[in-house]
Amino acid sequence: MGNLKKSNLNINNAGRRRDKVGSTSRHGKATNRLLQFEQSLDNTLLLPRPWTSAFWGCCFIIYFLFILFIVNPALRYSTINPEFLTTYWFFSDFLNLPGGILEYLAAFLNQFLQFQWIGAFVITFLTFAVCACALFILRKFTGNWHSFAALIPAYFLAVAQDSYSYPLMITLVTLLSALAFSALYLSINFENMILRIITFLILLLILYFIAAGNIFLFVAICGLYELLIKRNYMVFTVFLCASIIIPLMAKEYYYAMHIHDAYTGLIPFYHFERYEYISLGLYLFIPVFLLVSYLLRRYSIISTLRRKYHLFSRSFIKPPLLKYYIFSALVILLFFMFDFQHKRLAEVTHYARTEQWDNVLDSADALDSFDPATYTDVIHALYHRDTLLFTAFKYPLYNKYQLWLGFREGIPIDRALKISGLLFEMGQINKAERMASEAMELNGYTADILKKLVLINILKHEFNTARQFMNILSKTLFNDAWTSEYSTLISNNKSINDFPELERIHALRIKTDYVGNYENEAILDQCLDANSGNKMAFEYLILHYLIKRDLGSIYNHLFMFDTLEYDGLPAHVAEAMLLLQKMRDGVSLEQYNISKTTESRFTEFHNKFMSYRGDLEKAAAGLASKFGDTYFYFYMFGSTP
Repeated sequence: MGNLKKSNLNINNAGRRRDKVGSTSRHGKATNRLLQFEQSLDNTLLLPRPWTSAFWGCCFIIYFLFILFIVNPALRYSTINPEFLTTYWFFSDFLNLPGGILEYLAAFLNQFLQFQWIGAFVITFLTFAVCACALFILRKFTGNWHSFAALIPAYFLAVAQDSYSYPLMITLVTLLSALAFSALYLSINFENMILRIITFLILLLILYFIAAGNIFLFVAICGLYELLIKRNYMVFTVFLCASIIIPLMAKEYYYAMHIHDAYTGLIPFYHFERYEYISLGLYLFIPVFLLVSYLLRRYSIISTLRRKYHLFSRSFIKPPLLKYYIFSALVILLFFMFDFQHKRLAEVTHYARTEQWDNVLDSADALDSFDPATYTDVIHALYHRDTLLFTAFKYPLYNKYQLWLGFREGIPIDRALKISGLLFEMGQINKAERMASEAMELNGYTADILKKLVLINILKHEFNTARQFMNILSKTLFNDAWTSEYSTLISNNKSINDFPELERIHALRIKTDYVGNYENEAILDQCLDANSGNKMAFEYLILHYLIKRDLGSIYNHLFMFDTLEYDGLPAHVAEAMLLLQKMRDGVSLEQYNISKTTESRFTEFHNKFMSYRGDLEKAAAGLASKFGDTYFYFYMFGSTP
């Protein structure tokens, strides 16, 4: 009885409010139905039922395990190599454009991705927060039956995980901010139109400052609420105009930026492959779902179809069960959609960065195709496992590879630090410093770059410069142990002899500056001129000759295999010399220990190759399975299979 009186009182109050805003009496029944609908919604905005909570719990446990074991956040960290410093000047740079606050937050959160478990928790927590806000918004609009639909943003985010360069963290924090502000506006829900407009404008200004172009999702949700639920077209028009004017005013009077950035800043629409559609799905799903569900409810389309065609009449396809069928299908589809090739490429980058050379090769063995940066890491791993000149041609390779030591076409943006690391190991300290500086210019003060510059300046005895980079490194996160260890070297409490790797590179260091020549062969010859025992430079030089099919130069360097105390010629070198002996008179290999297996394999390859009578296309296909990992095959066809 008390509830009935309360309901009547609400309806009477609504009538008085309707009179104040000038509504006509013929809309009285519609308004009463609207108020009753809103009251029913208020009753549903409670904690989810136990089965819904359990369903959500299972979903996010699966999501966490997916991020932890299938995706591995540490691979994302190594791919993007994020920059973050705890200094005020670093923070102040983010205030020059709208959205800088969340960019700074995303840069901070990206640092936790280097820890697999913590990174998975951070991503899962932010995704859960996004879905929780979506659930609140959907319930505020449509009632208590869309808890499953609120999980769709998590599915879009899961699909995006196989792109390790996708701006995941900034997407999460900006999407969460837009949905959280939308939920806040819907929860305040002043009855007075002026108060609603003032509240919206305040939230819009704050959100634009911290999230830039993501205000349009906020405007879309709030505008639909005013348009569909409140039926207030004037407020909707005000919202729309404000969203157009505020970015323009910010560009004209506060921020120095392009008009395009004023409206689209921080909206992560990637214009390649499927990731553009993932971003569109993330940002458009909720507004589109709200509009479609309203139209379906408004015109009773679902009820009509159910009565006419007996939809969901069978017990095993009723809506409560249907969502579990859909969920199971989506999980299975997600697994099959996940691009494990991209993951393995990211694994190669990560394991090379952390010097886990065996893991580099394990991941490379599972790859179907390589890019040049991946092959650079594989060569590096093969060298450290003493198999470079034995198994290099087991991996996809063609004669245009430059080992990323030639710079005629410019400096590759995402590989400058890789090049610096190779030059550093070979003793090319000055060139390594230049490449590390280029990497810093392109990627900022990342921890890996700062560490490299510290070590370079230590080897150059530029301790003041090393100390400056160390001071900056101390402002990064989670590098205290490394900073503490090498600070003792800078402060002369330890010598280079206490660091075996630094001592080795110091012995290989180039003593003479060479100006302007960054070609592969010249760099490697410089290293060998400075120290003929530079095994890394020697093996890279021989591999360079193998790739260029310059057998004569390899023959001229055979004596160094004795000098460096190799136990006979490595397999690929022996194969190359057998080819040279076949093509050139006077090539003697008697003093070199070439295995009988290599000789018999060469004879078999030669006989089978000749049987194709000059048809190179058929020969390449016919010899690939048995000889594709040999230098014989590469030399004859210019690439591995």
